[in-house]
Amino acid sequence: MTRADYRANRRTRKPKLIKASLVTKSNSFGRRRIAQRMVGRFHHRTALTIALCLIVLLAFGGVSAAPLSPEAWPQAPGAGSGPAAGTNSVIVDGRIDDLRGNAVGGGGTLAFVHTTPEQNTVFAGFAGFDVGESRWGFGKLGGAFRPRPYLILQGEINYGSGHGEQGGFSYLVGKGGFHYELLPRRLYLTFEDQYFNVDDTEGHLLKGGVLVQVTPTLTADFDYAESVSGNLNTRFILGRLDFYSQWGRFLAGVATGRAAPEIFDGVVRREADPQDTLEVFAGVAIPISRYEITLAISHLDLEATSKTPLTLSIKYSF
Repeated sequence: MTRADYRANRRTRKPKLIKASLVTKSNSFGRRRIAQRMVGRFHHRTALTIALCLIVLLAFGGVSAAPLSPEAWPQAPGAGSGPAAGTNSVIVDGRIDDLRGNAVGGGGTLAFVHTTPEQNTVFAGFAGFDVGESRWGFGKLGGAFRPRPYLILQGEINYGSGHGEQGGFSYLVGKGGFHYELLPRRLYLTFEDQYFNVDDTEGHLLKGGVLVQVTPTLTADFDYAESVSGNLNTRFILGRLDFYSQWGRFLAGVATGRAAPEIFDGVVRREADPQDTLEVFAGVAIPISRYEITLAISHLDLEATSKTPLTLSIKYSF
């Protein structure tokens, strides 16, 4: 190889080396930018979630025991078909309570539910009950919203009045909660806040738990609740299974712990101490054309009494 050929070869190879070096640096810079964007999105998502949770806490002042009304909670993500987008529904339900050593009581609820195309839900209605020596009624207003695909926020206000053994009383229950998708279509964190103020019973209950998508048709929900203020003196655990099939939805569960009687059975008893509590429940919801018929039964054991409520609910969508 002559000196001229060697110089010509160096000139042809040098641009290739420079080009390869530039490509390597460009790829490295691109990977750094992608990593920075991923970290930024994670921080933004975490900060947004924390802010929304604080809004729920400030709006309702604490967290609660009893679950939110069925109208408020959308179907568990990934389980079943859920409500059709952009539809309206009317829900009518009636309940019969068989109290041990007392007369039969009961009540009912009428609610209107609207589901937007974005799968947000708002509802309004009223309810009335007559159980034991207590009679009460209240209006209800609430909704469920999806600010992000992985987050569901819910809230509800029940306000009214009633009459018990010792005279009239006010009825106020405020609820707030959220579902947070921790693992896509697999694991969800749940949180609920309830402020309970009925007659002389007042306080806050916090409830947190996990919802596991065991299979595409089976979910398992495990929760722990404890009062953090007032005179509720409540603490209990709850487990629930929901199974979805082409014929309908099936649920069963159990709750046990120690609670103020009003938390579980709704009967107002002034100066009643918290009692050991055990409740088992089961239900089935069957869709028929535009209707969905739900039948649920539970049995509640308290130290002083027991109760077996039977509930029939009819939902019409249009």
